[in-house]
Amino acid sequence: MLKADTFIILAVILAAFFYAAHSDAEATAAQQDAEAMTSREWAGQQVCGPHRTAVWEDDKTLTCLRTLDQPTHVSGGRQ
Repeated sequence: MLKADTFIILAVILAAFFYAAHSDAEATAAQQDAEAMTSREWAGQQVCGPHRTAVWEDDKTLTCLRTLDQPTHVSGGRQ
C-alpha cells in the first residue's frame, strides 16, 4: 500500500507536469498568434500598396485606406 508521503509526492509531480504542459501550450499559441498577425500585416501591405493603410474588418475582409502625407484641412461654411 502507498504511504501518504508517496501519494503527495506523486501528486506534486503530476501537477508540475500538467502545469509545464499548459505553459508550453500557451507559449506556442502566443507565438502562432504573433506570426499570424505579422503575416496578415504583410499581406495587407502587398494588396493595398505603399501609400495605403490595410485594415482588416474580419478574417476575410480587407479595406485599404488612403494614407495622407500632409493633413488635409477643410474649412466649414460658404464663401
